[in-house]
Formats: sequence, C-alpha cells, structure tokens
Amino acid sequence: LDVSASSIISSCGWSTDTARKVSTLYLTLKQPVGFGGYNISYNNDGTLCIEVFNSMPKTLTGTVVMIDAGHGGKDPGALSGNGNAYESDINLSIAYCLKAQLEQRGASVIMTRSADDYVSLEQRRALAELLKPDIFVSIHCNASNTSANHGTSVFYYTPWSQPLASSVFNKLDLLFDNNLYNGVQTSNLSQ
Repeated sequence: LDVSASSIISSCGWSTDTARKVSTLYLTLKQPVGFGGYNISYNNDGTLCIEVFNSMPKTLTGTVVMIDAGHGGKDPGALSGNGNAYESDINLSIAYCLKAQLEQRGASVIMTRSADDYVSLEQRRALAELLKPDIFVSIHCNASNTSANHGTSVFYYTPWSQPLASSVFNKLDLLFDNNLYNGVQTSNLSQ
C-alpha cells in the first residue's frame, strides 16, 4: 500500500499467520498524539474501507458520546455505606450529570441505560458496536467491606475516549476524597 500522500500515516505493513489463517495490517502513525480515531467498514463493492481521522475535534459539536452507567436493574451493585443508594443509582446520577455537561458543549449523548434497568455486558457491547459512538466511557462506583478500598472507575475502549474518561475519573476521585469519604454529603455532582 502506498501511504506517501497521507498526512497521518508514515508507513504500513502486513503480517500473515498461515496457521491461524489471519492477516494483519499495521499502520504506523506519524504522530500518535492527536490521532482522532478510525472507522472500518465495507463499501458496496465489498472492499474494506479504513477511515483514519487526522486529529481530535476542537469542539464536541457533532461528536457522539456513549455513556454507560454501570450496574442497573437486577444487578444494583453494593449498597452505599449510609444505606441510601446502590452503586447503580449513583452511576446513573453521575451519567446524567455528565450527559448534561456534554450536551451543553455540543455533543450528542447516548446512554446505555436511562433508568434502573438491567443491561447485560453483551447488550452494552452490542449497542456500542451498532451505534458506533465517537467516544465511549463506562462509569462505575466501587464498594468494599473495608474503608481502605473505595473509589470509582471509568473505563474506555478506544484511545481517543481516554481524555474524557480521565477527566471524569479525576473529578469523581476528587469529589469522593474531599466530600463523601470525609463524611460530607454531596447533593450536586454536576460541579
């Protein structure tokens, strides 16, 4: 493949594993920082099309973000220390706060669940594969029987989802450490 005209790919190569009957295409990026992702599809004539986005968008306008609020329905997670809420409730509240903030900045937001419904891991994955959001983050609050183990987790799948996941995690970590774990009740997660 000739990639000499590409502003983002410096080289490419193939490897083949004949035992497994698998071929792998390697694309080397000129600058991995700022890489805006990719989309793989088939054209109508059956050819494989790989779109490589040259950079991250400067704004969220037009960006589709999928937020996965962990747990839900028959899988509520652990009960909070004060017994007022399950992990699923807290995750959903955080997801709605994040949704509002992202929409204010121009993003289109899809929620894997919008109520206390059970959504299996397979259903969450299938929804992401079907709708192909630009960014996917999964929010989880974690509980433990000891006070030494606590916190939150924010998962992401693609490298370009990492900045949002890190931002959400850092805000939640700060909120939990400064408020919840010091005995302060927090009613406004939207800060």
